[in-house]
Amino acid sequence: MLDIKYIRENPDKIKDVCKKRQIDCNIDYILELDKKRREHLQEIEGLKAEQNKLGKDDQEKAKEIKNKIKELEPVLNKVEEEFNELLIKLPNLIADDVPEGKDESGNKVLRKFKEPTKFSFNPKDHMQLGIELKLIDT
Repeated sequence: MLDIKYIRENPDKIKDVCKKRQIDCNIDYILELDKKRREHLQEIEGLKAEQNKLGKDDQEKAKEIKNKIKELEPVLNKVEEEFNELLIKLPNLIADDVPEGKDESGNKVLRKFKEPTKFSFNPKDHMQLGIELKLIDT
């Protein structure tokens, strides 16, 4: 998953990667959600700090703050959930010379070292060999 700090600093690069990979993603909306998330988090943390300063001196005000925090936490959780869901869907960064395309079918072969070995028999996979040689017991 990409770091949100990197996304904030390089939104155009992320948009290009999404375009190259042919993935529909709204980076501006993700950044907007990030801003909302940080604002809600900052507000809740400020209220918690204020609540801690009051301690047991003014329990009435502390109770009001606690209720306000309880109201704001579900909103923060909803924003964070949507934010994380969208962040997970973002593709990893790719090199500049990677061709456009959804999968590896658009890739081109740059060079070959050798031709694949051609056997005069039908090769077996490791599982089949292991069972036949009684090295693997399934």
